[in-house]
Amino acid sequence: MEVTKTTAKTDLELTLRSYLKPEFQAKLDKLNKKIAKFGMAPIGYTTTREYEGWVTDAWDNSYQVPFIDIKVEAPAIIQNGRDIKYLGTISKKEGQKFIFSATDRPLFNTVERCDHCGVTRPRNIHHVFDEAGKELVIGSACCHEYFGLDVIKAIQILTSFMSDCDEDFGGLSYGKYGTPSFYFYSFGKHVTKNWAGYLSQSKAMEQGGTSSIALVNNLINDLSSPVHSARDAQYKKEVLEILKKTPREEFDTFTAHMTKTYKDMEVKTDMDYNLKNAVFTVDGEVKHEVNNATGLFLYAIYKAYHTEAPKEPKKPNTSVHLGTVGEKLEVTAKMINIKAIDSMYGTTYLVMFEDEAGNQIKTFTTGETADNDMIGQTVKIKGTVKSHDVFRDVKATLLTRVKFSK
Repeated sequence: MEVTKTTAKTDLELTLRSYLKPEFQAKLDKLNKKIAKFGMAPIGYTTTREYEGWVTDAWDNSYQVPFIDIKVEAPAIIQNGRDIKYLGTISKKEGQKFIFSATDRPLFNTVERCDHCGVTRPRNIHHVFDEAGKELVIGSACCHEYFGLDVIKAIQILTSFMSDCDEDFGGLSYGKYGTPSFYFYSFGKHVTKNWAGYLSQSKAMEQGGTSSIALVNNLINDLSSPVHSARDAQYKKEVLEILKKTPREEFDTFTAHMTKTYKDMEVKTDMDYNLKNAVFTVDGEVKHEVNNATGLFLYAIYKAYHTEAPKEPKKPNTSVHLGTVGEKLEVTAKMINIKAIDSMYGTTYLVMFEDEAGNQIKTFTTGETADNDMIGQTVKIKGTVKSHDVFRDVKATLLTRVKFSK
């Protein structure tokens, strides 16, 4: 079965192509027959949305396909007339806790305990339930004795079903040692134009195009793919050049910023909890290698990039307007930033400069004139003064028909 997306809110919210609904129903019917043998009530679902989404083929041709959003009900356990709902499982993998949610109820604050045996001790697996609005936590070893039926087997069947549904959505696996986190930073910076045009998988599906994590994974795969021709060798060389464009010192500095961002972040949702575990090792260090949750890791970089770092004291505003409107201007200045601006006509980029005197110069481009590699570089700018603007009390000169040279 092809599933194109799950949401971060709950593992039981799916988006799939409309024509796959009968196949999904058949898979769910098969699940219900299995879990009925272990005392669990049938699981139903509701269709929350039907719409036309965009997909892109291997030749970058985009076309619309009908999609549906499905929300699966939280599975319930029937035991002697008691209606007990399964909320999720908290498990430890290589010393780190991860939450497998079956509903949108946050579980990150759940205490590791067992309400059956009353023993609070480290366990690899805790199952969380709801009975009459009260949270119920049962250790995996106590479930059979507490419920009087093989609930563990039913939960294994359920989680296997959910994993199957999520298989096509999940990231790529890179083996035991994973992929260097530096790759995600460097390739992510490249495909998003310095983190200006990040595209999630759900947005890519609705708007057309390829998600940022898919583009990054493609580049990573290109590095490990075999070389069969001179063309393959040349392309691999070009991919390596993308990595080299990002100085290692820049990534080390950003790693420190990302550490501070997520160490100090208040966890309010299960998504926050999983995001932190995707970023850090058991020892609390930012991962040097990533072998799972690659989409989460890339999103964590993007989110940290747009989290404001501690500000330096503001310099006095010395910017003045340059040149005369309608006349040509030539100036030497440093490129300080590029911002992506999306509209119905496509994406344009606001490129900003500052000369030695602190004067602000800006222009708009489609992205072919300037790129992120030029940020921090000093260039010669030739153009025509379009207007003299003031934004937040800072004077800036807007140029049009601009050419750059070093």
